[in-house]
Amino acid sequence: MQIKPHGAIYGQTSRDLSLSRAVAGVCKSFSTSDHPVAFMGLAGTMHQQAAEEAGVPFIAGMLFVF
Repeated sequence: MQIKPHGAIYGQTSRDLSLSRAVAGVCKSFSTSDHPVAFMGLAGTMHQQAAEEAGVPFIAGMLFVF
């Protein structure tokens, strides 16, 4: 299971560490030892940093360019 911010929140959390920490905290809150909840986000951004700080799994999501 994973949590991925959607839409404008995805972009905001990728640039704002405090917002990304909030998402990582939600992942951690809903995780159990048997069922961790990963943070799905953009690699190399605040998404990944917050997940690593919180000790939650990180899944690099896709970037769509139009």
